[in-house]
Amino acid sequence: MEPDAMSTLLREKEEFEKHRAELERDHPGQFVLQRDGQIIGFYPTHKEGYADGVRRFGSQAVFLVEPTTKSQQEPCVSLTWELGLIHVANV
Repeated sequence: MEPDAMSTLLREKEEFEKHRAELERDHPGQFVLQRDGQIIGFYPTHKEGYADGVRRFGSQAVFLVEPTTKSQQEPCVSLTWELGLIHVANV
């Protein structure tokens, strides 16, 4: 990730953390899509939030998809996997 993109993402994360308690209370168990400090929407899974972010802003855009609940965990999957650029095949 480019340095400018990383600093943008860190700012998004800081803004998200300011509102986490409120988001967890009002939208428990969901994932929030945020860009430029603005909440775009809430989704039941990280994958759905990420897909909507790519659809709205493009694959090169910087946006945040974060669980509203701290203990909520989903496995991290690489962008190449999500976009179907790599596949697992039986050899």
